[in-house]
Amino acid sequence: MTLRQKLLLPLLLIAALIAGLLHFVWTPHAIAHAEEAHQALIRRHLDSIAESLVPALLAEQLASVYETLRALEKKNPEWRQVELYSPSGERIFPLSPKPALVGNNDLRQISLPIGYLDVDLGTLHVAID
Repeated sequence: MTLRQKLLLPLLLIAALIAGLLHFVWTPHAIAHAEEAHQALIRRHLDSIAESLVPALLAEQLASVYETLRALEKKNPEWRQVELYSPSGERIFPLSPKPALVGNNDLRQISLPIGYLDVDLGTLHVAID
């Protein structure tokens, strides 16, 4: 074995070990952490949206609720489906159900109850890609 081979073989093994650790350990952990942070950010955003819907839902001003939710759908294209249900489970928004989102395994479902004090006003469901 030549001197060049004796020096390059350990370097290549160390580089392969580092690349394997990065690929199989660090990268999945970093992706999972970034996804958790993104979902937490979206949950906080949805919480502020729910708070803004409370006065309109208490006053039963559904036109204002529809306008707000339609604007949110347009501004957030990664939100594939936004639905609002009453406390009894009836669909409030959208009036006509959209086709079911099938075949997309990357969708994350987030449900957020909307309430004021002890009054349950509904549930907001969002499917995020």
